[in-house]
Amino acid sequence: MTVDFDDSGFKRLRKKLEGMPEVQQVPFPPELMRKYTDYESMEGLLSASGFSVEQVRSFQNNPNEQWEQFIRTHTRFSSWREFMKAFTIEHLRKQFPEFQ
Repeated sequence: MTVDFDDSGFKRLRKKLEGMPEVQQVPFPPELMRKYTDYESMEGLLSASGFSVEQVRSFQNNPNEQWEQFIRTHTRFSSWREFMKAFTIEHLRKQFPEFQ
């Protein structure tokens, strides 16, 4: 028995991914910051939190309870991981609208 499989979508995705930079930062568009947080920008959120960009980057691998509490209080998310996941998904949707 044979099964036909259309892999053209995977081929298009691979081609698009190959054209992207290896390291890409997740953007924090103002419209999403206003929708999901109490702030207009990531800079405003960081300023209000008292944490630096470097500190927040380190929380990716080593969560900080004060930062997590700030995120729960001032965003619509229950954790920094959830916040980043949502913004990453939104970024990927914009990059690859044909795969939605």
